[in-house]
Amino acid sequence: MAGGILAALAAIAGLRLKRQMIAAGIATGAVIALLNMLVEFLGARLDVYYVSGPWMLVQTPIPLTVTWLFMTFVFIAGYTVVKRRAPRKSSVTLYMAAAIVAGWLTDYAFHRVGILTLGKNGSPAMIAAVWIIFVPLAIFLYELLMALMAGDRDAT
Repeated sequence: MAGGILAALAAIAGLRLKRQMIAAGIATGAVIALLNMLVEFLGARLDVYYVSGPWMLVQTPIPLTVTWLFMTFVFIAGYTVVKRRAPRKSSVTLYMAAAIVAGWLTDYAFHRVGILTLGKNGSPAMIAAVWIIFVPLAIFLYELLMALMAGDRDAT
């Protein structure tokens, strides 16, 4: 959790992100964190997988939710850099693929240490599906929020 917060602060300082980018990135992180809570709740209800940890809230440890928020922000900050410096679509696709693999490997590590356990209806493919959906969804939400904020600015 602390690592995610520090990484987010480093991204804000190092990349000199604009307020609009920061707001859209944090809002995206909040939406993804809440959606993750919903997925983990449904995963437990359907006996797909369970997540354990301190201070459980709706089948999700609060530190994990906070980490989702800030690490999603860091992912979005990286996305803005990739998009700005290497505008080819293949660069963004590779960045997204790397994030999906990194997320899946993180969940595998969580499984190995007992934080994430598969239920009788679960499989590693189902865990991968979360990443395959959430990574592009985060970018979509961020771009949508950026467009909405730009529209608000133009209207004033």
